[in-house]
Amino acid sequence: MGERDKQLELIRARLTDMPFAAHVNIELVGIEDGVTLKLSADETVFGNSEIGAMHGGCMAGLMETAAVLEAARHMTELNTAEASDIPVPLNTTTQYLRGGKKLPTFARAEMLKHGRRSSTIVCRLWQEHEGVPLASMTAIMMTPSSKTA
Repeated sequence: MGERDKQLELIRARLTDMPFAAHVNIELVGIEDGVTLKLSADETVFGNSEIGAMHGGCMAGLMETAAVLEAARHMTELNTAEASDIPVPLNTTTQYLRGGKKLPTFARAEMLKHGRRSSTIVCRLWQEHEGVPLASMTAIMMTPSSKTA
């Protein structure tokens, strides 16, 4: 089993263990350019069904899920954490740029900096075109090995 296959297996296992991801049916799309997730256009993610607007909390939740999985993937790749360690969000800052429609929604997280105690990850959310983001997020994650430090 190659390194990429190990990472895919790890991400899929962690995604399955996340109650939010299971509740809204988040799917893993890929890990080539950072963890990329897909959220189908399901009624559970819309805050106002009359106007068809995606709930802002669901948008942020999808991006945070991608960020946690990207941090976990990166830590495992660098052998700085056990496979069971899950990064803990210390801070997230979300910028809502436009409302979401009843369309599949994608989130991609990329590691900006991996440090000894924390990691900085950026995430982008889009629907039809990746170049037209709905929202973006910057997340600071505590590295699991620093929990006891």
